[in-house]
Amino acid sequence: GQAIIIPAYDPSKQTPDIEPDYNEGVAIKYLISAPTMRVPAIVSDTVNAYLAFRAVILAVKKHNSSKTLPYIRSVLVPGLGTAVGKMPKKRCAFQMLQAYETFEKSKHKFRTHPDSLCVVDDDDYKMSSV
Repeated sequence: GQAIIIPAYDPSKQTPDIEPDYNEGVAIKYLISAPTMRVPAIVSDTVNAYLAFRAVILAVKKHNSSKTLPYIRSVLVPGLGTAVGKMPKKRCAFQMLQAYETFEKSKHKFRTHPDSLCVVDDDDYKMSSV
């Protein structure tokens, strides 16, 4: 999966006025686009939520490594692939947790350094059948 971070408003201008009832009155600085599918399709039995959230995590890490850009401290994420893609909510949540633990907490080394293709295949099956 891939993700792109886009400024939510023109950075050369002052933060726009926002409704105080939304986001506790704090302007949202960025939009992160991380598609779960190329075209509308059923992705319920795929690892697409994992791949999309992995892309978000890696994009934020890259962004935050810059010394010139404002640091991203939190990210709000909808249920990836749960609407049009019909992925069950629990499966989506499980896949997002796996991506978080793997790429933010450095757990599950078998995903980043697998011993064999069988390990990857078994993990793919597990994540797509929860």
